[in-house]
Amino acid sequence: MKKKLLLSAIFIAMLPFFRPEKANAQITGVSVSVTDSVMTYCVLPNPAQIAAWGTLTGTVTATTNTVSVYINFGDGSDTSFNVSATTGSPGYFYPFVNHTYTLPGTYAPYVLATAYGGVTGSASATPLTFSNSCAQLQGKLYIDANSNCTPDAGEVGVAYVPLWVVNAATPTDTMWGGFTDDTGYYSIDLVPGTYSILANSVSYSGWYWWGWYGSNITPTTCPALGVYTLTAAASTNYTENFAFACTTAVDTVDVQAGIWDGEIVRGDTTWLAVWAGNWWWYWDYTCSSLSSTITLTLNSHLHYAGVSYGPTPTSVSGSTVTWDYSSSSDLFGFWSEIRVYCDTTTTIGETLCNTVYATPTALFDPNHANNTADMCDIVRASWDPNELSVSPQGTGTPGYIVNETPLSYNVRFQNTGTAPANNITVNDTLSTNVDMNTLHVIKSSAPVEIYVTGNIVKFRFSNINLPDSASNPSGSIGSIVFGVQPKPGLAPNTPIPNSASIYFDYNPPVITNSVLNTINNTTGVQHLSTPAMTAIVYPNPADDLVYAKTNDKSDFTMTMIDLLGRTVATDKSVSGSAVVSTHSLPTGLYIVTLTNNAGKVLETKITVQH
Repeated sequence: MKKKLLLSAIFIAMLPFFRPEKANAQITGVSVSVTDSVMTYCVLPNPAQIAAWGTLTGTVTATTNTVSVYINFGDGSDTSFNVSATTGSPGYFYPFVNHTYTLPGTYAPYVLATAYGGVTGSASATPLTFSNSCAQLQGKLYIDANSNCTPDAGEVGVAYVPLWVVNAATPTDTMWGGFTDDTGYYSIDLVPGTYSILANSVSYSGWYWWGWYGSNITPTTCPALGVYTLTAAASTNYTENFAFACTTAVDTVDVQAGIWDGEIVRGDTTWLAVWAGNWWWYWDYTCSSLSSTITLTLNSHLHYAGVSYGPTPTSVSGSTVTWDYSSSSDLFGFWSEIRVYCDTTTTIGETLCNTVYATPTALFDPNHANNTADMCDIVRASWDPNELSVSPQGTGTPGYIVNETPLSYNVRFQNTGTAPANNITVNDTLSTNVDMNTLHVIKSSAPVEIYVTGNIVKFRFSNINLPDSASNPSGSIGSIVFGVQPKPGLAPNTPIPNSASIYFDYNPPVITNSVLNTINNTTGVQHLSTPAMTAIVYPNPADDLVYAKTNDKSDFTMTMIDLLGRTVATDKSVSGSAVVSTHSLPTGLYIVTLTNNAGKVLETKITVQH
């Protein structure tokens, strides 16, 4: 008996050593931000989406990545459910739920997230106010060619420009008013009250439209200062137009390039979209002709197979596709989507890169670094027609970019059902690390309505009647391209992930792939210049690839040398563009030289960092 008691005592003494590790030793904190999104505040019942963005600090494993989410909708109803967080350090989770509000009133949804081990975080969304007696404000933003403050026939509408609504009672609690459509018209529902409607970068109560980014936006000429004051009565309609004048003194245009591609499948075709223009495309309307040459250099395994829509290339020579493009009015803007074929000599998992370069227009271009864009993707065995891509991709797997680099997202969708899709909604909950004041549409394949609440943007294609892919393969595809900028002052290694949900009529959402950019303020472009040659070399530091380009597209030889004087990589340029792989090189400092055909040399140093 004594022996049994002794063994029991020993077992009890050892119990602490067999207890599972406490989760709060792994997960040290939970932070949550929450946004709510509706199409309009003036319809009841009203379906809303409540979406949260959560971060688990510490280390998240496969056994500790379950997060319990409680949401109180503010109208006397609530719900609870579990979501999974990404593993690693930190971990991320993205709960969202739809809820229908049935009564007028103001509601502020509340989210409580509880991580494994009992660590909690909570947040409340911006209050939603619903009414059955809204007023409606509508009108047009347009280029007033004859300066009569009236939108006449033939005068160009200004598409997809945001308008802001400032409530006089709460001027610091400014809400989105809406966007113009593809012809310049807008319509905003307003709960009864007094408002200022802003259509340019005017200051209002110390708050600026577009933050500090909009100082160069062409001001409206009618009404003066671009501000319209309205006291909206219930169930009443109002009309106000905003006129813009052509800017005749423009002598500078910052042309930027962008490129997006579909998933590359061996032995199949995919799409590749090219854009060039001013990212802030509604700055400084020139109403004059501007022109540029856009050059696309394809990977040798990809072959031009035709144009889907947009301008047809001026020439196709081997891997080089060229457009000589001019716009007859307004600010320069180019868009073309082509098909490319991936040959069967590639291997699954191989990385293929494409480069687009846009020459400046006849006007002065102050920043040549953003005239070039690259898109690298791996060869796959199959593909998903509903996808999201970002330009620039950034460097390496984290997608390193310099803070405040403009990001352009392309959400592409295809109706693979058996009947036309009447209405399509693209729902994107953007990172809280981007500045929603900078959100704007760059390109849409069809007329689109844009709704913004917090960090959620919804693109609604009403009555699009998109054919199914079996009956009309090329007509079953659509896309929306929009730009947004990271917030100023983000710390290095701040992540900016993104993915989107695509709703075809009343079907469950199709979730796209995820893309990632990460702030790294040491990643940059080096500008090199002599009287004989001017070029850029980037990125620095480099992970997989180093690029070099001459501004005039003159050819050269690019050589990479280690500190022992050994040549570790070399490439001859094509149309003034060269690239070397640094994937297998050890981390360290290297010398890059560019030697043109006349023997003139440019030299710089690049750090390889994996």
